[in-house]
Amino acid sequence: MSLCPVVKTTLSMIFNRYPILLRLFYLVFPFAFAGAYIYALYKTLPYDIFAAIGSAMSGYFVPPLGKESVIPLTIIWMKSHGYNSAFYSLFLVPFSIAFVDVATALFLAWNFDLALKIPLLGKWMKKIEQAGKKRMEESRKSRAFLFWGIVAFVMVPFQGSGGVVASILGRIAGLSPAKTVLAIAIGAFSGCFTIGLISYYAADKLIEATGGDMFKMVSVVAGIIVLILIGLWIASNRKYLTDHVRGAIDDHRR
Repeated sequence: MSLCPVVKTTLSMIFNRYPILLRLFYLVFPFAFAGAYIYALYKTLPYDIFAAIGSAMSGYFVPPLGKESVIPLTIIWMKSHGYNSAFYSLFLVPFSIAFVDVATALFLAWNFDLALKIPLLGKWMKKIEQAGKKRMEESRKSRAFLFWGIVAFVMVPFQGSGGVVASILGRIAGLSPAKTVLAIAIGAFSGCFTIGLISYYAADKLIEATGGDMFKMVSVVAGIIVLILIGLWIASNRKYLTDHVRGAIDDHRR
């Protein structure tokens, strides 16, 4: 007799009889999951590497930082300080940043109602939810392609952790918590590893061009990020900008 069905049945019986235990599990597990990962990094990595990755994971929550900035900057710092291991730069840095999105999504998928009661965060989440509902009502196609839309949203670099907004979008569309977390995980790991791969091979050229000057390197990366974000904003608002320009030209002709 397989052990998994027995465990699953036992847990189901316990949680059905004591719902408070299920709520506690949903509340505690994401933090325990994240804490276990961070503790594993602390115990297995050199302190400098742990501090760099830990700072990147923490910074990922702080606007305007996003995966497009924390991953390149962390990889550049490692290489400029002699940590050239591909395991650190190509795997551990991207994986850790993607892990933040997944852990965030896991918490929100199970505790969305509680998150709405958190000061500032809850108010911001309600605004995102209302805007998303309005857009969903305007386009039925949004619902049909939402799973892959969430994947793309998390994959493409934006400010801050995409796991929060993507979790809200999944809830609006009626996706199950499991599907929402899966979509976010696919997008997060795909995006982070792509950025990590590009950063790993570009870092050597950047260090060589700037002579290893950290201020110059950060300035170059920041400039590139700003240009990318401007390009993404223009692409996403192309119709609005075109209509606005045409309206201004028409007003001028009159």
